[in-house]
Amino acid sequence: MVSAGAVVGILILMAIHIMLAAIGTRFIRLYVETRTGEAIAILLVIPTLLFFSTLLLSGVFHLGFDLQDRWLAAMIAIVIPFALGLTIDYLWVASPEEVEQAIAD
Repeated sequence: MVSAGAVVGILILMAIHIMLAAIGTRFIRLYVETRTGEAIAILLVIPTLLFFSTLLLSGVFHLGFDLQDRWLAAMIAIVIPFALGLTIDYLWVASPEEVEQAIAD
């Protein structure tokens, strides 16, 4: 049986990773000029950041619990937060061009 503390730890880990993915995506979208470079940077940098963050948060701070399956752990700690972070940045936050246009007006 999984303890409530372990479930809360996984939820905290996922919340931190969703925030890192959304902020990282926004940073890349602001500073990379081309769409291809933006896509490559997002697909390479953000999952790498989430991987090392997972090592830090689950290893040093002991957030989460042993899932007994590396693919499930990767889905919960990296893939789902990555997808949600991208969704937040692309669908809920105004694009960098719209922000620049609003500032110019």
